[in-house]
Amino acid sequence: MPEPLTHRQLPNFALPFLIWLVLTLMAAVAGPFATFDVLSFSQRLMYWAAIIGASVGLSCVVSAISSREEPMRWVLCWIVYVLAITSIVHIVNSLVFTVWSGWGQFFYLLGIVALVAAMVHSLVWVLERRQPTVEQSGDVDPIDKFLRRLPLDKRGPLVRIEAQDHYLNVVTDAGEALILMRLSDAIGALGPDVGLRVHRSHWVHKKAVARSAKQDRRDVLVMRDDSIVPVSRGHKQAAKAAGLL
Repeated sequence: MPEPLTHRQLPNFALPFLIWLVLTLMAAVAGPFATFDVLSFSQRLMYWAAIIGASVGLSCVVSAISSREEPMRWVLCWIVYVLAITSIVHIVNSLVFTVWSGWGQFFYLLGIVALVAAMVHSLVWVLERRQPTVEQSGDVDPIDKFLRRLPLDKRGPLVRIEAQDHYLNVVTDAGEALILMRLSDAIGALGPDVGLRVHRSHWVHKKAVARSAKQDRRDVLVMRDDSIVPVSRGHKQAAKAAGLL
C-alpha cells in the first residue's frame, strides 16, 4: 500500500496551490473590499483567483531568491514584491471598477498590501519556529535524531540537504524527502563537525563528498550519489579549510 502523503512529502507547488485555492474561495464568497456589491459570484471568483494567484506566485519567487541571512537583499525583495502586487491590483481594479483611478487609490492599496504581506509572512515565520527542533544530547547521535523527521523508507546515511522555499530536501542513500524546516535550524541541529554549508541553499555531509570539480568555471562538489552541489564564493574558503576543495 502506498505511504500516505504527509506535509513532509508534499511537492513544492502543493502548499502554494492549496493556499491559493482556499483564499480564492473564501474571498469569492465573502466579497471583501466592496467586491460583493459590484461583482457576481463568478466574477468575484475570477477576480480573486487572478489577484491571489499573482500574490502567491510572486511570493514563491521572492522566497526562492531571498534569504533572511542576507537582510538587505531580503528587505529589498519584499519591497519589490509589495510594489509589484500593488501595481497589478491597481491595474486590475482600474479595468474592473470605473470609479478606481488616481494616485490616492494606489497609495491606499499600497498600505493594505504592505499590511497583509507583513501579517502573512509573520504567520509563516511563527509556523516555522513552531516546528520541532532536534535536541542535542551526549548519548544520541544528532544525525540519527535529525533523520527521525524522515519517512522510515527514506532514512539512511545522510548525503546532503538543499533548501527549497520553506522546505528542506533531505537526501540520503535511501532516497530523499521534504521536511518543513529552515536550513539554519537543520545545521544547528546537526552540529558543526559532520558537515558544512557550501552555499546559501546547500549543506553537505563531509564524508559523502566524492570529489571536487569545476563546472562552467565554478567550483562544485560531486557527491557519492553523483549529484552536483555548487560552492558559492562566500563559502569557498570554508570548503577549502575543510579539505573539500
